[in-house]
Amino acid sequence: MSIHDGTYQLHEGAYGEFKFYQKIAKESGGPVLDLATGGGRICITLAKAGITCVGMDASPHSLVIAKKAVAELPQELRGKASFIEGDMCDFNFPGRFPLIINAFESFWFILRMAAIKDLGINEYEWWLGNEQQKDNEVFMLIYQKAESCIRSIMRSLAPRGKFIIDGPISHLLFQEEKKEVAHAWWLDMADTYKFSVRFADYNDLNKSVFDLNALHRPDVVIGQKI
Repeated sequence: MSIHDGTYQLHEGAYGEFKFYQKIAKESGGPVLDLATGGGRICITLAKAGITCVGMDASPHSLVIAKKAVAELPQELRGKASFIEGDMCDFNFPGRFPLIINAFESFWFILRMAAIKDLGINEYEWWLGNEQQKDNEVFMLIYQKAESCIRSIMRSLAPRGKFIIDGPISHLLFQEEKKEVAHAWWLDMADTYKFSVRFADYNDLNKSVFDLNALHRPDVVIGQKI
């Protein structure tokens, strides 16, 4: 996503991403909630396809960009995209949305950044490995925040509603040993909050692609409220 000379340009985070979200959103019937919407990249894409989408983000600056993008849509589509400020770890729209999404690997990234900030850790030093003694605290808080987000998602989903989160496994410093932990965490959340769970790629929705021993990691996790 970028803005040049007043023109809002959309860019896919991965090949097939836009087509994937448009297909799933149309099947849901909308409206769609886009968590950590940023500049509204996915929301605008869905609006262009005639799908109603609400984008939520904690950054007022990002929302200004998103709202400017809406103004560039044809008049008849501007009402399809709206934006609100909010925390993806704590929101409540009881049973409102048949589909909730979080795109562009922002789920674990945002939670990691929030955990580091809450613990008063210097991000640069942590990335350099100078704060490794605090890793357990960081990861524990990340998973706490992640569960809070899942809890918010589940109470805001309509009956039999779905959520899609991009980058469900490729996270947490990209350490290979964390992959198995993340996979087990999703299964635990599914059992605790009563949703079915499967992993998929943007261009292969019908095949489970998760393999703990493979280098490839799935593009998304898809959960459906039971």
